[in-house]
Amino acid sequence: MWNPFRKKIKQNRCNFNFPYIQKALAEKDIELMNMNTLGDSYGFFIVKKENVAPLLYLSTKMALGIEQLR
Repeated sequence: MWNPFRKKIKQNRCNFNFPYIQKALAEKDIELMNMNTLGDSYGFFIVKKENVAPLLYLSTKMALGIEQLR
């Protein structure tokens, strides 16, 4: 059960690998990213490469659980 007041716990990094999709996106300067919900679902989305670093920075500051897929 999700509790917004719980203490921050160490998140398990899931290494998804979609090589064909990631290669096609890389040709267009786009990256596939993941939002880890700490449950049994994941939210995949795409981001322009120039926006990846700022998004990851904000994610760590706000504890959003956004991960860069490699």
